[in-house]
Amino acid sequence: MSQGFTGSVSEVFQVWTPTYVNLTVGNGTVVARYLESHGMVDYMFSLTFGSTSSVDGSGVTLTYPVPANSFYVSGAASHGVGYARAAATSHPVFVRDMGVTLEPLVESDSTFTRFATISATVPAVWTTGDTLQFQGRYQTG
Repeated sequence: MSQGFTGSVSEVFQVWTPTYVNLTVGNGTVVARYLESHGMVDYMFSLTFGSTSSVDGSGVTLTYPVPANSFYVSGAASHGVGYARAAATSHPVFVRDMGVTLEPLVESDSTFTRFATISATVPAVWTTGDTLQFQGRYQTG
């Protein structure tokens, strides 16, 4: 990829190993990658639930691959979108900044007007093969 007058830049996505709250990956499959370039981070996260994966409480969060800029308002800034597929139904996901973590929220009603924290039963009871996927972009510190 050419970057103006600076010549070629080889950009390679890096592996990201988040720390989770209220989520047990168990034998699930996680693909998490990020690319940091010019003060910005592009990231993607995908979890396919295995038989020992579980949501252990309400309010699933995971650590950033690279710390976000401190000017973001915790609980208000949007850092991504995606979907959750649970009980054979897809649900939109919105990812918000929580200071030092990302919190995926899931569409919680049929009118698409509210998002709720993910729990063991929201958007549905999670089972083997269900997925949580999202991607986003944010500015670093």
